[in-house]
Amino acid sequence: MHKNFSFKGVVRSNDNILSAEGECMELVNLRMVNGSLRPVPECVEKTVLQGSYSDIYWHDKAECYLCISDSNVRSVDFYDAAWQPLLDKNGARLQFPLLKKVRKVEFLGYVAVCITDGGIQYLIYSDSRYRWLGNSPAVPVLKITPESEVHSVDTTVTFSTSTVDTPISSLWKYNSRGYFDECISNANKEGYFIDRALFRFALRLYDGSYIYTSHIIYVSDEAEIDGVSRDKGNLVAVMHDSSSVESRYRVNVLGFKPKFEFENLNLDDWEGVVVGIDIFSTGSIMGNKISESRVSVLNTETKQRTYESVEIYKPKELDELWNEINDASLYYKVAEFDIRGKEQIRLEDVSQANIVLQDALSSFEQRHSMSLVVPDCSYMFNNRLHIASLREYFSKGYDHSALLPAGVEKRMLDMVVVQTKIKTGNGISTLLNSFENIYIGYANGKYQLPPLLSYPDSRAFEMSVFIYYETGLFMKRFDLVPHKYLNISQYLHKGYSGYDVKIEFVFANGPITASLSDEKVLDLFNQEVGTHEVIFSTASNGWTYKGKAFPPAEYSSERIFGVPRNVQNGDKILFIISEKVTGTSFADINNIPFDSSWEVMSGPDDYGEENVYETRENVMNVSMVENPFIFPAKCTYPLSQGRITALSTNRAAMSEGEFGQHPLYVFSQEGIQVMAVDTSGTTAYSNMYPVSHEVCQNARMVCGTDSGVLFLGTQGVMLISGSRCVRLSLAMDNESKGYETAVHSEAIGQIASIYGLRGMLNADRFMDFMRGAKAARNAEMNEIIFSNSDYSYSYICSLSGNVWSRTNMFFNGFITADGTLAMFRNDGVRTRVYAQGDNYQGGNRVLLVTRPLMFGTKMLKRIMQLMLHAYLAGRKGSDGTSAFVSCFLLCSNDGVHFKLVTGCERKSETQDIVFPYFPTQSYRYFIFALAGNLDVMSMVTGLELDVNPAWSNRLR
Repeated sequence: MHKNFSFKGVVRSNDNILSAEGECMELVNLRMVNGSLRPVPECVEKTVLQGSYSDIYWHDKAECYLCISDSNVRSVDFYDAAWQPLLDKNGARLQFPLLKKVRKVEFLGYVAVCITDGGIQYLIYSDSRYRWLGNSPAVPVLKITPESEVHSVDTTVTFSTSTVDTPISSLWKYNSRGYFDECISNANKEGYFIDRALFRFALRLYDGSYIYTSHIIYVSDEAEIDGVSRDKGNLVAVMHDSSSVESRYRVNVLGFKPKFEFENLNLDDWEGVVVGIDIFSTGSIMGNKISESRVSVLNTETKQRTYESVEIYKPKELDELWNEINDASLYYKVAEFDIRGKEQIRLEDVSQANIVLQDALSSFEQRHSMSLVVPDCSYMFNNRLHIASLREYFSKGYDHSALLPAGVEKRMLDMVVVQTKIKTGNGISTLLNSFENIYIGYANGKYQLPPLLSYPDSRAFEMSVFIYYETGLFMKRFDLVPHKYLNISQYLHKGYSGYDVKIEFVFANGPITASLSDEKVLDLFNQEVGTHEVIFSTASNGWTYKGKAFPPAEYSSERIFGVPRNVQNGDKILFIISEKVTGTSFADINNIPFDSSWEVMSGPDDYGEENVYETRENVMNVSMVENPFIFPAKCTYPLSQGRITALSTNRAAMSEGEFGQHPLYVFSQEGIQVMAVDTSGTTAYSNMYPVSHEVCQNARMVCGTDSGVLFLGTQGVMLISGSRCVRLSLAMDNESKGYETAVHSEAIGQIASIYGLRGMLNADRFMDFMRGAKAARNAEMNEIIFSNSDYSYSYICSLSGNVWSRTNMFFNGFITADGTLAMFRNDGVRTRVYAQGDNYQGGNRVLLVTRPLMFGTKMLKRIMQLMLHAYLAGRKGSDGTSAFVSCFLLCSNDGVHFKLVTGCERKSETQDIVFPYFPTQSYRYFIFALAGNLDVMSMVTGLELDVNPAWSNRLR
């Protein structure tokens, strides 16, 4: 019987039904190339780094290596392309002290995105150096000062105040709207807002998006000029001749122009990323509105009464104004500043008709602009940063500027603490934001907070502010209301401009008259409705209010009220403040005063923090294109109930910046899902669907190839492409006891020892190796290398035919730089970096051991002739004193216990090897083994042999 077969890869089964002739028990430092086995060249040591690194990344745009230490600190060291350490401006080794606990690094252009245990940190390479960006830019404080001015318009015709028989066209009241509109328009065109407006600012990035959106800043015109003031007195018409029924009129409207100033501005490190600061506004929110009025006019000739409709300005009720401010969501750009606070563009015409034509601030909040997100896995694909399996720490709230009212004096307090409560899926979360030596507003002898308090999450329902004042701790609680359109919750303080003030004296010797004006009473008690008792105490020989001396120190120089000389202990003065119940109570939004309504707290233990983050293991966020800083809310994808463990695509990018439409595979504890790219550009992905129930067992082994995504599943090493999942490691998974016995036989061990490869003979479980392995794609050879630093070898899988082999090198990780694959290994002190050997020169030690060959049946047979088809060449530089290749034949009758039957050695280049004459013994099983020190140009193809049954030999 004449047999010939080519060599194939490693198989771990001895069963002839499951395995083919030519498959091997061991294949060391050999790979399949064009149908033949060729030696894997020895790796070349490129450099030795003085540091132990667990991961090394190549930043293509910067042409630098980023090396993550394998210590508990897990910091980053930087090397150039020649492996020389990068230095800072002082000549010391470049380090970023805040860059700790780094798990992975992704690159997008010149930006290095570092995934750390403390969130996402950013570096940027510019001007031949790395620059620290951190988590987010330092946000400045915007100070807005309203500068007020009265605008006037004179009528050119006279109008009458009579309403009996004067035509409507001649009546002032019903013609005033047009002149008010003209006056308001004139003010708007000069940049003046009317009554109040809301403002926000945001940091503009290089692509026009915004990385930070500030809190809402409420700005109100509190000035009074020539009797003209906000709301109730802002639309004023004055007759030129007040003594006449008919006269020309002058219309007066008060407006304010906001003066913008930035404090604590320090964006130099973000230069080139943040390119400007934009200010947005809702436009004027007036206290007056246009209302239709139905007017009846008596015709004196016909004695007929006619009705006509006209539009007039009417004051808004408080609730209407409160709702308008509370629901405002459309903000339009009114000014641009550079990152150093210099004004670049300012909108001159702030009329509502013009302001709505400007660029609008996006109506949705950008994800992660305030909260801190720690992802478990990340992936860069289609120029978007993908992060998944998230732990999101809730924002502590806006910065201290959110507690400073616009346009008022500011004074410092030692400490203010803001506590916010949020309803989450894990229950109630409590967040604390603490500020020391903070400035807040001060007016009318009181500290003040702005009327609008907000938190950047619509789930927040309560905010408590704690103020340390003098020696006490005071607290006030505010109920937050979710915004109708924005992802914020807020509290807006209501007030009234109309009060009734009453003073009563309860004296033993009878009442006296008061010398205190209503306005002074309102100032003293900060417009707080209720009855306020001021009591005389003989112990302190003075008046007290709620246990404290009255009047407050800031009023001590003024005469507040007169009292009789014979005032007695317990005499009272009652100050009764109530809202007006008659007439119109004009709308007013007041600053929040720090007054007697604040609760006195016992100490700092009265507040705490809990549930500061939520875990969203099944959620993936995707950044904007070419922008790893912004994660739009519309690009948030909850995929399944299981935790996401890895992300990959079916094709690795050939170059940085390539944009493809290949599907994204998402590996979770419930299986694999495919995300289809949204080609319209509306979102990142248009739909998703499950493709397999296989669960990834090792996220570090997920590797994209040209033909699919390779991963370790419950069955073994798998390759998924489209919806088809193929098992690549079937030959490696069927381990048998017979295999273990055969590979550990003394004869095979001696053969492997000839070239120092006995340590490669082992029976370690393949799946145990793969659960701790890392994988990398060698694009040049179209193969995958698997390495586990706990083992002394690595696996190689050729994707061209699914051929498995091993190499006697092991690594801690891989580096893909300039399209080539490099490896590294550390010893706890140093890291050695290796390049792949040259495929055209050099060589390596090789070992080939076939599986037991039975040749059809178990009957006794012997080999009459055996030839190894190969081109074998010794390594260049060999001295010829030792054999460079040794070939052996081992035989057995039980398929387990083998003995060496014959062999041969070659010391010169050989084209095929013919074995010598074989003895007459007959066997059932045969193993061919080859060990050598071969040149990389050697080729081992297969065996050709003649096999005869033993009985025919005996008959002869």
